[in-house]
Amino acid sequence: MLAVFTDYRHEPIYPESYHHPLNVLWFCQSLAALLQTLRTRRFLPSPKPPQNSLLTNQFRLHLITHTIFYILELVFTDMMHSFTSMAVHHAFGMLIFGWLWIEWEGMSTVVLIPFVLHAWFWVWSIGTSWILLSVYNWAFLAVGMALFANNTVYAVNYGRKMVPISWIGVPLLSIVEVGVNAFTYCWSYWGYYCPEVRPRGWREAFILVGGITAILAACVLASVLTTIRLMSGAKIKVA
Repeated sequence: MLAVFTDYRHEPIYPESYHHPLNVLWFCQSLAALLQTLRTRRFLPSPKPPQNSLLTNQFRLHLITHTIFYILELVFTDMMHSFTSMAVHHAFGMLIFGWLWIEWEGMSTVVLIPFVLHAWFWVWSIGTSWILLSVYNWAFLAVGMALFANNTVYAVNYGRKMVPISWIGVPLLSIVEVGVNAFTYCWSYWGYYCPEVRPRGWREAFILVGGITAILAACVLASVLTTIRLMSGAKIKVA
């Protein structure tokens, strides 16, 4: 049975036939959890834990199976050597899964949107639609900024200089993951909408990654400052 996963030591990733059925399951799980958050109007993370319901709790199985799949792909393929940027993607992805598992208060509509889009990318196009990939990454970036803005609202309303450290993890990791995805698109897939980085050496890699990081950091800072400005003189109620 284990040989099914270990016969790909010379391949960068598992074949599409492995990804597709699992992502069908993950899409159904993510969508069910997202619809539950919409039904209970839990649009953003809240200090109160989500309702103890089957539709919400079943998402933990998603986090477990996705983590196991990523570990298997890292260990039993040549990803770490031949597709290093995807290995980094998997590492940050598992950190997001673990952080959300520990800080279950983060379960909300906004947090679940990238999960739905990521699974849909594999279900609908089997990982080949650049349009869906772009939508997923832009949504991921927007979610990260929305969560930072929500954290700012929480901090202002409750007179805190910082929100609980747990609330910083998922949005921070989500924005870093977008940077990794953008780097993978440009570096490994030679994406059309990328700066010229040929010949592709370490210098160009650092320039590209540094540029992406600077842009994303500026977006985060702008979202936080805009939120503070909009809130000046009025406090927004946190659910």
